[in-house]
Amino acid sequence: MNLRQKIEKDITDKVMIKLKSVLVDEDFAIIDDRLAYSSEAMAQKAAKDLGIEGVHEHEYEGKIWYMVGETHELDLYGKCPKGYKKKNGKCVKK
Repeated sequence: MNLRQKIEKDITDKVMIKLKSVLVDEDFAIIDDRLAYSSEAMAQKAAKDLGIEGVHEHEYEGKIWYMVGETHELDLYGKCPKGYKKKNGKCVKK
């Protein structure tokens, strides 16, 4: 690996760090690499803006958080979320 490739890899590694779960502030959290909202109304608005039906809940840090989509199987980018795999065209937990 030449110096340029090493620098590109180091930068990519730092930029591409995936956040498993982290509290961003009192309104937002990242849970399983997906944005969660502190209120159902905020998640419903985001879902409507994205043209997606429904929201679902997650408990994190002793609080209920809301995510876009009726289930965690949401597939916005042609891939399943981390910890899920495609089966019969749907994302299912591994």
